[in-house]
Amino acid sequence: MTKADPTTLFMHGAWYSPNHFQPIMLLFGHAGYPTDAKDIHGELEMLVEQVGQEVVVVTHSYGGMVGTETIHERASVKDQISTGV
Repeated sequence: MTKADPTTLFMHGAWYSPNHFQPIMLLFGHAGYPTDAKDIHGELEMLVEQVGQEVVVVTHSYGGMVGTETIHERASVKDQISTGV
């Protein structure tokens, strides 16, 4: 069984929408990497805690503040493994 590629979760800035990431999301998809540009908190929780997926978060502008705070609330995969979370 091979390990799945990480999902790239895009977090847009205050004046943007997920549609602004569509061109790059298509490039990632064609290269075989899953992407997402939904509500970061709920989506990150679902991908990491429910699915067990590794996630790379790409933020832009104000999304960096929101994304950083959300990520800070979640332990990294390495931390989760070492602590049994």
